[in-house]
Amino acid sequence: MVEKHLDDYIEGSMCDLISGAKKRPVGRSLAAIRPMEIIGLDIQPHPGWTPDEQRKIDQYVSQLGLFDTDPRTALQAPRFKAWYRYRCQSASCNTHRQGIYDWELVALQRSVHDRDDAGVKQAIRDKFWDLMNAPDRDTIFYRNAGQCSGL
Repeated sequence: MVEKHLDDYIEGSMCDLISGAKKRPVGRSLAAIRPMEIIGLDIQPHPGWTPDEQRKIDQYVSQLGLFDTDPRTALQAPRFKAWYRYRCQSASCNTHRQGIYDWELVALQRSVHDRDDAGVKQAIRDKFWDLMNAPDRDTIFYRNAGQCSGL
C-alpha cells in the first residue's frame, strides 16, 4: 500500500504527463505512474559504457578521496539492461517502455555472476517480473516524462 503522503503525486496517465511536458517545458515532468496494465519485461545485453560514461568512471577512479586508503575500482557494466512495457490509464495509450534504473538490477546480476546468460535473465525475471509485479503488489513507476518513449 502506498503511503498517504505519496498519493497526491501518483498519476494515472503518462500520456498526459508527456503531452503537458511538451506543451510547457518548465512544467511538471516527474511523477509516479500507476500503470493500468504491465505488458512485459524486455531484457537485452548491456552494450558496455559509452565513451562519455567511461570517461566519468575513469575520472572517478583516478581521483583521490579525502579519506581513501585503497585505490578505487572502476564500476563494471552489468551484463543486461531491462525495461518494462506498460499501458498507462489514458484511453488512447499506445504503451510505454521504461528502463529499469535501479541499483538492485545491477546488484542482482553481480550476485548471480556465475550463471550463464539464460540463468541471469531468469534471475532478473524472477525478481523484476514475478516478485515486483505480483498480484498483491501496488506497482508504481517513477518517471521523468522527458525520457519516456511510446512504443
